[in-house]
Amino acid sequence: MNRELSWLKFNERVLEEAENQEVPLCERMNFVSIYQSNLDEFFRVRVGSLQDQMLVNKKIRDNKTNMTSEEQIKAILKEVKRLNKRKDAAYAEVMKKVAEYGITLVDFKTAKPEAKNFWSSIFNHEIVPLSSPTIVGKRQPFPFLRNQEIYAVVVLRRGAARKGSVLFHAPIIWWSAWSRSRAEREGISCPRISCSIISAKYLRGIRSLANR
Repeated sequence: MNRELSWLKFNERVLEEAENQEVPLCERMNFVSIYQSNLDEFFRVRVGSLQDQMLVNKKIRDNKTNMTSEEQIKAILKEVKRLNKRKDAAYAEVMKKVAEYGITLVDFKTAKPEAKNFWSSIFNHEIVPLSSPTIVGKRQPFPFLRNQEIYAVVVLRRGAARKGSVLFHAPIIWWSAWSRSRAEREGISCPRISCSIISAKYLRGIRSLANR
């Protein structure tokens, strides 16, 4: 078996522990986290290496399966898509059980209006002054993405034609320690706040720029 696909099989066994009803609840949540952190590193290192290899020489083949770098990447993405559906289901199940003990993660979209207004104000004061959308298109080189940071991605289209993309960088470190502490107490994820506000507030402006 291909080395990269074999590694995904290993990570699938980690996921199986997260799905196992006999494993204690907190350990199941921990296995979900391990699965995802493993996968993040896998894409940074192994898939990144395959991508570089594909750019250098598309004819290079794996010595065990005779697969090209492009074929390996396609196979990886197909398998990860399948596994991530299971991961999402396992996470949702664990969070549902954790909620029985009074522990919940608040979805910003369904938060109370006063909470939305408060966090929108914090976002506008702490995050907006430090950030700006980055247009990615045929005429612009793809920007450098910082490791282990969170980006919101918006795909721009005019009709059926794709015009480019917009990256919005809003790292957790930009939130003040006070804001992060309060968000944790209220069970709200700062990255989720960022993505929700970006999609609700800034997407219209970005789309209007694309249509000019």
